[in-house]
Amino acid sequence: MWVSPLLQATTEAAEFRDLSTDTSADEATKSGLLDELSVSFHKVSQALSLSPDPDEVLSLLARSAALVMRADSALVHVLEDKRRLALKASTGSQAEVSDLRAVAEGEVGEMVRAHRQPAYATRPIGDFDQRDGARWGAYLVVPLLLRGQALGSIAVGRRAATPFQPAEVEVLTSLAAQAGLLLENTRLFAALQAKLREIGGLYDISLAFASMPHLEDTLGQIVERIAELLQVERCAILLPDPAGRFVVAQPQAYGFTPSEVAGLRLSLSGGNAAAHVWATGRPYLTNDVQSDPEDLHRFAREFGESSLLILPLLVEGTPIGLLRASNKRGGRFTSNDIRLLTILGLQAAVALRNAMLYREVAEERQRLRAIFDNASDGIIIIGSDRRIVAFNPAMEALTGWKTSEAIGRACSDVYHGYDGESQRHCATKCPLGPYTWCLSAEPYVETTITSRDGRKHDVAISYSALDGAGSGSRQTAGHVVAIVRDITKAKQLERAQAQFVATVSHELRTPLASMKASVGLLAASMPPDSPEAIQRLVRNIDRSTARLEALVSDLLDMARLHSGRVRLSLQRLDLVEAANEALATMRPLFDGKHQTATLTAPARGCYVVGDRQRLGQVLLNLLSNAHKYTPAGGHIEVRLRARRQVVECEVVDDGPGIAPDDQARI
Repeated sequence: MWVSPLLQATTEAAEFRDLSTDTSADEATKSGLLDELSVSFHKVSQALSLSPDPDEVLSLLARSAALVMRADSALVHVLEDKRRLALKASTGSQAEVSDLRAVAEGEVGEMVRAHRQPAYATRPIGDFDQRDGARWGAYLVVPLLLRGQALGSIAVGRRAATPFQPAEVEVLTSLAAQAGLLLENTRLFAALQAKLREIGGLYDISLAFASMPHLEDTLGQIVERIAELLQVERCAILLPDPAGRFVVAQPQAYGFTPSEVAGLRLSLSGGNAAAHVWATGRPYLTNDVQSDPEDLHRFAREFGESSLLILPLLVEGTPIGLLRASNKRGGRFTSNDIRLLTILGLQAAVALRNAMLYREVAEERQRLRAIFDNASDGIIIIGSDRRIVAFNPAMEALTGWKTSEAIGRACSDVYHGYDGESQRHCATKCPLGPYTWCLSAEPYVETTITSRDGRKHDVAISYSALDGAGSGSRQTAGHVVAIVRDITKAKQLERAQAQFVATVSHELRTPLASMKASVGLLAASMPPDSPEAIQRLVRNIDRSTARLEALVSDLLDMARLHSGRVRLSLQRLDLVEAANEALATMRPLFDGKHQTATLTAPARGCYVVGDRQRLGQVLLNLLSNAHKYTPAGGHIEVRLRARRQVVECEVVDDGPGIAPDDQARI
């Protein structure tokens, strides 16, 4: 480093003296310099207002210093990170600037910034040329100060050995003081602009993310916006593969070729950076990829990347992917980049999760639409106003209504359903209830509907609530889905079976009546001294004939039930009397197995309104089952209890009972 011999020959006090005490300055010169300084500083301030770029302002400051000080060269140094000195601006020839840098960046400059005092020296130009080849005859270095702290320095040099006057030193010192404020304002303004860009970028990204429901669009927008805001050359999002062993770069990457994206596949096991970020949820940063000792997998080096930042995309603390940014333009990744990318990553993760959920919902909607459109059963969705909101093709085939015509109509306009008694189904059997929009305890009905072209279809309709409140037997429904199944063929077969049973039963009644009469005549005409074996045979024939007659009656009843032709003869009767009659009818069977049968009932009777014959038939069926499954010598009891408007009848026996799996079918 070259230092002026003249400076070395002087004392430290002379080198770094307070020039404000020097009264030899030419006041006229000083006044003129101050005027020029005012004009120059005004130009610098104007430049700041027009273009707040710090480098441009410092370049103008160097030119102004050379102009005001009538110097041939000038330069401005700034301390970066309070330690590293950086040349920010210069004016003059390359050789002159090089010589002046040797002073400003060497021991003289360090002392100026450390002592916060100016330093200057002069020599005869010939002596300089002969001894060390310097290209100037005088120099002046003053510190850039802000609130007593050194921000850098301004240095000017002259080729001629014309010494700098104290007035000139004072003027340059004044310029440096104002420049210190100007530099700080420029820095603050630049920082404010950066913050505004960040806030604006975050706002734009938030809006963009909120308006992107599709995953592919979301991925593309995320990497592009982050690359733009973070000023990186490459950016990619990596999502886990189905097995969860790797994260794979998505095609919507920024700055990568298709082949690079296809090969970017990072393992989530082992000691690499991606696995560490995934496991810990913390970002990874390096500004020297090529020499970083850690295993960054081969991709960073293959891509020729110089800096790398990997960030986890977290939703509720759980990683759903990784964000990979590399090659920071114009410098290194900083802690501020990590902070900014963390904010962006949180928004990106939420947007990504929403897009994933949207895709899942869309795929599920497609599957449901396929089921809805291709179902063999008719499906109709009814709103709370009882109007149709959805109508599938199977319903079109059943009703003759097109979907476009059915949507918005009342369901009763489309069904045209009637029951077996020609009563309107919607008025009598609708499980949605005639007055309230609630599902009944059994939201199922069988009815006959008429299509628009007059065809009749037997259908079974099941209802269920899609949304609403309540539970159990009464559920308030927001929307109701009705599954309509065409059971016309099943009903036709059922009716054919019922007709066959009815026909056979009627045909059997005639020979049974003849058999019954014959057995009665045979029993009446049999001599009293007939062998016991013959009498037993006659009694067995009589009982079997009666049993067969009862079975035929049951078959006829079943046929009537299936055909809907059962008629009830309602009257007021005492259920105690009906129970006693049934017990008396079954008494011979009970005696045959040595079974005891009792009745427990209120002394005042149990009066109901019902069909005496049908109630007796029910009691006989229950007692018959009890007799069949109760072991010999067992006990059978009929219990009658009156509870308000209801009479309960129970048949209790010693048999094994009904299996639990079959009880729900009763």
